[in-house]
Amino acid sequence: MELNCQGVLINATKVRGGVLLWTEKELWLMRYVGLPAIYGFDRIGQSCGMIGADAFASAAGTAIWAGYNTFWTYNNGTVTPLPCEVGDFLFRRSDIKSLGARITGGANGRFSEAWFLFPRVGEFENSQYVATNYAEGWWTIGQLDRTCIDGAGVWPFPLMGGVDGHIYQHESGWLDAGLSRGGKVFVESGAQQLPPSGDRCLNVLGAQLDNGSGYDCTQMRAFTRETHDDPIEFEEGPFVPYADGWIECRFSGRDIRLRIEQVEDQSWSVGEMRFDIVPGRGR
Repeated sequence: MELNCQGVLINATKVRGGVLLWTEKELWLMRYVGLPAIYGFDRIGQSCGMIGADAFASAAGTAIWAGYNTFWTYNNGTVTPLPCEVGDFLFRRSDIKSLGARITGGANGRFSEAWFLFPRVGEFENSQYVATNYAEGWWTIGQLDRTCIDGAGVWPFPLMGGVDGHIYQHESGWLDAGLSRGGKVFVESGAQQLPPSGDRCLNVLGAQLDNGSGYDCTQMRAFTRETHDDPIEFEEGPFVPYADGWIECRFSGRDIRLRIEQVEDQSWSVGEMRFDIVPGRGR
């Protein structure tokens, strides 16, 4: 059947209620109507096309995909923009010439995550990723040389194809194909300021980690500035936690970023951290 749609039909995936059909500009839902082979087609979204043929992830009857300037999601017949705090990492730092051809998405399957792998500026192969946990509502970014993803389901763990031509099993163990990842894995916050305006300096006198275990395989660093747009940033640390998670540290600034780094290959996590803070000088 020929559709009266804008743009070229570029891909499709099965979701709850039918099959999604993407064009460069629109989204259609194909539904089975009855025998012998009768299908109905409904245009359910405009100006929400997909940036590349493989720039989507589908799981649990829903779908998430990368448009030209934002991410979109389909859920129970509704198409809505998906808020993304790290969208600039993809849309402004990727190589636009190869993005549409190379970007690939997929569901993790092991966790409630959708991954999108893409090439950075000046490169042709994928080297970066953004990922979202659609159950918990957060995004993350990173570096990974992968060209495709097949989420866990048929396989016990998600599989990804490497730029080097090998297939890698993810979410299993703590090593990088047998090599240590110590010093390469970290979680970093955005800039923190003292409410309401950030006019006062923060003097941090100590910190309490809250991951419950794994304190011996992590350390903390701080990056401080006098103002949020100050070109000079000071690195403080690393600070090593005690067995109970308490960290002795001394640093100050009006604008502070925090980083928890893995230093040994074992299980660790980050919970709700607590800090001993004394307000400092004002402007």
